[in-house]
Amino acid sequence: MRIGLIGTESDHAEEFLQMLNRDLRHGDYRVTAIWGSDTPRTAQLARSYDVDQMMAAPEKMLGQVDAVIVGDRHGDDHLPHALPFIEAGLPAFIDKPLARSVKDTEIMLDAAEKSGALITSASALRWQQPTEELLASVRRLGRPDRIVATGSFYPDSEYGGLIYYGIHATELALHLSGAAVTDITVEKAEPYEVRLAMWAKSTEVVIRLLQPLPGESTSFSAEIFKGDHHVGRRVSLPDDYMTPVLDKFVGMIKSGKAPLGRQELLMPVVLMETAQRAYDDFRRQPGRLRA
Repeated sequence: MRIGLIGTESDHAEEFLQMLNRDLRHGDYRVTAIWGSDTPRTAQLARSYDVDQMMAAPEKMLGQVDAVIVGDRHGDDHLPHALPFIEAGLPAFIDKPLARSVKDTEIMLDAAEKSGALITSASALRWQQPTEELLASVRRLGRPDRIVATGSFYPDSEYGGLIYYGIHATELALHLSGAAVTDITVEKAEPYEVRLAMWAKSTEVVIRLLQPLPGESTSFSAEIFKGDHHVGRRVSLPDDYMTPVLDKFVGMIKSGKAPLGRQELLMPVVLMETAQRAYDDFRRQPGRLRA
């Protein structure tokens, strides 16, 4: 299976190359073509991991690969880089976030439905051991009364603002509660915290995005409340945190079934677009959404 890797600025690019081309984690699934905006870094990666072809542009991979990984850090790059391959019917993994806007997301999802392409995208938090333990608690306790997911965000990130890291806690909340959320409200929007609330059937779901203070590190956690029961876990990422992500991508290709459906791919972007608007409104009118 010839895989094209598009976008090399993230550490994820090297992790995918390590797993596929050096560790041969999935046998003959290899990155055989690579493109990145940072030409020297891309050339170094191609040499280090025995990538057959370094392409002049992403679309030059068409006809040369059987599937693609789109790993650009900025979500605005995902639509133009992924769409030609989706329209051609190729399986695609698009690193988080799938896109930075609902419009771009829907264009890709519509194209995938039309061409039959299998696509997926995800925060790695979805498939970590602490998340599995939280899901086990949900199954044991029954539908929770309340789920709170908390995570770091960096609203001034050069890679698309709030969504670049905010997507992690958002996907964690939706993975635990289900993607069919309604009654979305912004409870708070200010420089160091954005808080969203919504309902997943009878479960109140709260997403708290916190900007780390100087000296604080990035962190993620979730809490589940059911009657008198409370379960909380910090969701930390091990060194091999991208391993289950790659496993899901390869599993999708082999099984012909995507791990996440349309709603599961779209809703995180809906929530992050809502949060970004509220944050931008706060900046224009400070104090409007303090709580």
